[in-house]
Amino acid sequence: LGPWGGALLAAGAVISIAGLLGANFLNAPRLGFALAEHRDLPEVFGRIHPAFRTPYVAILSFGFLVLVLAVYGSFEWSATLSAVSRLFVYGSTCIALLVLRRLRPNESRFTLPGGPIFPLLGIAFCLLLMSRMGSGDVLLLAAVAALATIHWAMVKRAA
Repeated sequence: LGPWGGALLAAGAVISIAGLLGANFLNAPRLGFALAEHRDLPEVFGRIHPAFRTPYVAILSFGFLVLVLAVYGSFEWSATLSAVSRLFVYGSTCIALLVLRRLRPNESRFTLPGGPIFPLLGIAFCLLLMSRMGSGDVLLLAAVAALATIHWAMVKRAA
């Protein structure tokens, strides 16, 4: 494609990344707001600005978190954190699928041929990829999982 083709691909990548970042900056604070509404985060994250009707504490908190990660974290660390957290979510989703199908066998749902093969393959693949993580990444994931579990237990007890 020559130099013009490379420039066109680079421009497309920049536009795509800008769209993804824009969607994340719009979505992530709303997630914090929704979690606060359901009492999964402290109520302060659910505060609405009186004039603009936006969840300003959630927006400011997310912006501050992104700023801290950008200033003090490396790109490699941020990419690893993103990948590890996604693997944890994907693996948890596969486990939840197996558990819910066993607990609620009569629910109407989408089914794939092969029964539990695909979720089991998903769990195995996540475990394989997680086995290649460094010790620092494992500690970070364990710390986040422990904090989330403690928070969940506290919220459940308060409800």
